[in-house]
Amino acid sequence: MEMDEIGLAESLAVAGLDYVGLADADVAYVPPTLASFGGIGDTLVVAVKVGPDEPQRVEKLNAAWLQMCLDSEFFDDDRRFLLGVKIEDDEDTEQAATFWWAKVALMESWDLAGAGAASLLGHGFGLPSFVMLSLDGNLVLRASREQDDSSGLSLMRDLHLVPELRSHGEWMAGRHLYPEFTRAAVRRWLDAHQVTS
Repeated sequence: MEMDEIGLAESLAVAGLDYVGLADADVAYVPPTLASFGGIGDTLVVAVKVGPDEPQRVEKLNAAWLQMCLDSEFFDDDRRFLLGVKIEDDEDTEQAATFWWAKVALMESWDLAGAGAASLLGHGFGLPSFVMLSLDGNLVLRASREQDDSSGLSLMRDLHLVPELRSHGEWMAGRHLYPEFTRAAVRRWLDAHQVTS
């Protein structure tokens, strides 16, 4: 299955995101598949958890997301950032789907945790699940559904400094479970972000 950019743009518009285009595949961004594993220790900037029965859950999640973005300068001047999206899914193979970064801009009216989560950005209304990256590649913002049906938001920086994540990337780059596009992107990211001890 090849990516339907028109359908993607329509789905993102429901959440209040304007689809600008796919990020250049040659840029050494951490791939969404690897970024979704998150960070550990000093890379975590802030985390928020909203319970499944909290009143105004969607509003709280949207407000927390926006505050994280503003406090960390996650957006550029045009409120643009990157969002992990599925670009290919070959159902005839055992390989995982291929994900990459779509460049998006936040519209004036938006609802990531409600309408967005009910569409492309989650598991249903009030259950957002996504991974985002700042345009400079230094900040990762994730939304995830927890086992107790609460929703978590976490903002991390400098994932290339996390030994466990680098090790997982090395493992991914050597496994044919992942498509060549993903393995090459992981290798490119690891090579561009060498850590010296």
